[in-house]
Amino acid sequence: MERRNGNRMGTRVALQVRAHGREFPVQLYDLSPTGCRIDCSSSLLSRGDRIVFRFAEEISVAGRIAYRRGGTAGVRFRSPLPEAIGRHLHARLQSSPG
Repeated sequence: MERRNGNRMGTRVALQVRAHGREFPVQLYDLSPTGCRIDCSSSLLSRGDRIVFRFAEEISVAGRIAYRRGGTAGVRFRSPLPEAIGRHLHARLQSSPG
């Protein structure tokens, strides 16, 4: 398996991803500029699928599922993640209860 480049940011953020013309709920973990790990229960998402994350109303990022193991999947972003998204998620985590 190919290792991810860049620093990883430990996250646990609930998001919606779009694939196959539908939206799926996921938990986002281990975010890096080039990809992330997601926890998803949908068996409709498979290796090679193109997905789009909606981080905010005006911010979305495309990627492809690089691997799938049980309820988790690794995603490689089509292009490196903009710093603004990392800052947005960090702020979101800081304001989350728990």
